[in-house]
This record gives sequence, C-alpha cells and structure tokens, in this order.
Amino acid sequence: MGRASVMLGYCAAACAAASCLAWGGEKAGHLKMYPLLPQAFAPLVDSAPTVDGKLDDDVWHKAAALSPFRPSIGGPNGAGPRTDVLIACTRGALLFGIRCHEKDLANLQGRKSGFGDDDAVEIFIRAGNLPHEPYHQFSINCAGAYEDEYNRSSLWDAKGVKAAVGREDGAWTVELLIPFRDMVLPGDRDVLAGPWRLNIIRMRPMHPGDRKPGGMVKETASGERYNEETAWSPTETDSSHLPHMFGYLFVEAFGGEPPDGRQGGKPSDERGGKTTDVEAGKSPGGVGSGPADEGRKRTP
Repeated sequence: MGRASVMLGYCAAACAAASCLAWGGEKAGHLKMYPLLPQAFAPLVDSAPTVDGKLDDDVWHKAAALSPFRPSIGGPNGAGPRTDVLIACTRGALLFGIRCHEKDLANLQGRKSGFGDDDAVEIFIRAGNLPHEPYHQFSINCAGAYEDEYNRSSLWDAKGVKAAVGREDGAWTVELLIPFRDMVLPGDRDVLAGPWRLNIIRMRPMHPGDRKPGGMVKETASGERYNEETAWSPTETDSSHLPHMFGYLFVEAFGGEPPDGRQGGKPSDERGGKTTDVEAGKSPGGVGSGPADEGRKRTP
C-alpha cells in the first residue's frame, strides 16, 4: 500500500471516529455530543432583568459565564479585546448579558438600521441537538440595530424579543431576552432537556489607527472588512453558519443539567435542586411555547 493510500485510510478512519463522537447513537431523544466543543449551562433565575443595556441587575450575579472567545479561524485564546458573556434563563425566556471590552469606544461603528461592517454580536441557537434542524440567529450592533432570522430567513420575526445596548467605561454592552414562546422548539421534552446548540460571535471592524492585522482580515461577499472576528465556539472557516461546530447549551428551565466540569462558568450563587416543570407546547408548524410570556416589547 502506497503512502498516499495509507494517509487516505488514516484520514477516513479519523473522520469516521469524529463522526461517531459527534453523532453516533441516540439516547433520551438526542444524539451524543462531540467532546471537544465548549459547553455552557443556563441556570434558572426567578425573574428577568430590566432590559436597558446595563448589566447591573442582580440576575447577572446568578448567571453563568461562558469560556473565553477565540478567533473564528485559528489563533490562541485571549486574542483581541475580551468579550464576556453571561447566560441564564427564566421559565419563559433565555437571557444574555454581553460585555464587549473596547478601548476605542469613540470610534465604534454601528448603523441605526441594517447591518454592515459594524461592531456587533450574533447569537446562534438550535433548540435540541438533532442534526439538520434549522437554527435561530439574533444580531445586534453597538447602535442598537437588531435583526433576527430562523432557517436563514428574515421573514421569521421573534416579536417578543427585548434587546438593548449600553456603554460603560472601557466596554459596550448588550442585554437580550428571548422568549421561548417566540422560538421554534421541538415538542419532545427529552430533546429540550438535553444539549442545545449555541454559538456567539463578535465582529469588530477596522477602527481608525488600527494596525493591519498579521492574520486573516475577513471580507464578506459585499466587501465588508473585519479586523477581527471572535467566537465562543470558532467554526474555523470564513462561515459562521456551521451548526455542527456550535457549542452545547443546557437550559435548566427545561430540565437541563450542568455538564460535569465543562459548563464554562458557574452561577455565582450555588442553587440546589433542579426544575423540570417546563413543558413546551406544540402548535401547528412546531412552534413551542414556554409556560410564561416574558413580554412582547422590543427595545431597539
């Protein structure tokens, strides 16, 4: 057997092993997890924060912190300005608090409507871990412009989302409340109690005076250029739309439990017990509803 054949055989075996780790076997309504991807836990809190872009509500002291962001294509941990993400849930919604550290706040770039080469964050969520299922995308920039999509279609609209941005010394901030009733959820409780898929990406365009980076400058099809793009679970390509590379999220409101030693942060107060009294309703089209409505107002 020639060297090329040996290498092809080795690559095929490695790919098959990775595929088994990622997708092999079913248990409790969801597929096995790929162990190298980051994992997070959304702890249940009693009430949602006031969504005003300020991360000063008590709820954020009970939230879990995600592990550090890394460049979307290669590179070490801690590259670029730091991005801190806090996550929690109520019985009716997912909660995100994001702090984008930035020395150059005076030159933040953000349009009041639409998106281009802006300072922005994007959140990708797939409820459950079943392959080939569509996922949600929520985008907000430093000026407060907000967009959402499902299955890569902007025709879908999560009307109850509350989103706001703010400024503090050395950072711009995001608060986001996503009602479960606005999401497309599977009707199987075992799937909802298992791992969901999650990714969060930060885009930072070239600011005046920035040095040309030594690594990749991401350029989109429309010519937008980013000095850097970092992610919680890097896709290692120039596309963010690779759900098999998203990390894992366990949502306590649906009975999810923190992954042992891999949750990417703990709530600041240890809470006993677990909550399993949330059941997704299922309406025609597969839209699941949590038992509580966290409001129908969007704060741009």
